[in-house]
Amino acid sequence: MNLPCLTQLSDCEAILKNSPQTRVLAISTFNHNDNLKTIMMNGISGYITKNSSKKEMFQAIVEVSQGRKYICQEIKNSLAAQLMEGVPTIEPLTHRENEIVQLISHGNSSKEIGGLLRVSYKTVEVHRYHILRKLKLKNAAVLINYPHHHMPVMYR
Repeated sequence: MNLPCLTQLSDCEAILKNSPQTRVLAISTFNHNDNLKTIMMNGISGYITKNSSKKEMFQAIVEVSQGRKYICQEIKNSLAAQLMEGVPTIEPLTHRENEIVQLISHGNSSKEIGGLLRVSYKTVEVHRYHILRKLKLKNAAVLINYPHHHMPVMYR
C-alpha cells in the first residue's frame, strides 16, 4: 500500500477482475486502520504492516493462500484499543444486587423488595444506590429496563 506506481485499490480491483482466484495481501508502512474496512471490502484478503515479524508474514501468506482473511496482530491490537477507548468499566453486581435489579424491573418498590427479601427499606435503598453507581446509571427509572437490555438471559 502507498506505492507511487500503484493507485492501490483500483489496481487491486483490476487484478481481481482479470484474475478472480488471485489472493491479495496488502503490506503497509501504516499501523493505523483508518482504511481497513474499505481495503477489505475491495477484495484484499489480508493486511499486514512492515512491523510484522517474518513468522507473522508467513502465517498471513498461508492464511490468504488458503482463502481466509488475515489481519496482523498490530492492527488487531489497534482495533481493540479503539473499541475499548471510552468504554466505561462496569463493576460486577453482587448476587443480592442482581436480585434487587430483577425485582425493580418487575415493578416492585423498595418497600416491597425489603419485604420480599426480609431486609429493611433502608438496606434496599443502599443497594439501589450501589447498583446505580456500579452500572453508571443516572437514576432508577433507567434501571427498570436495564435487565431487558443488558443482563444475561439467566437473570430474566
